[in-house]
Amino acid sequence: EDDTLAEAHTNLGVALAQQGETEKAIPHHLRAIELNPKLAQAHVNLAVDLAHTARYSDAWTHVHTAQDLDHPVNPEFLKLLELRLPDPR
Repeated sequence: EDDTLAEAHTNLGVALAQQGETEKAIPHHLRAIELNPKLAQAHVNLAVDLAHTARYSDAWTHVHTAQDLDHPVNPEFLKLLELRLPDPR
């Protein structure tokens, strides 16, 4: 049940971000991760929204978590993030 609820939270976050409500999206991704820390897509979604709000260091943290969970991260997003803040790893 927590997995389904976690997915619902990150999906709601995506929907909010698509509507330009990035700041409102972030807590939903965080809640998804709280419910299921291994939900790699929530980490990716959070990283994207953090990058859109200029929180690049935090974005890298969630990129690395997704990668550690063997989840692919869009190479174009990684390039853009790298331009803003070099990968601290």
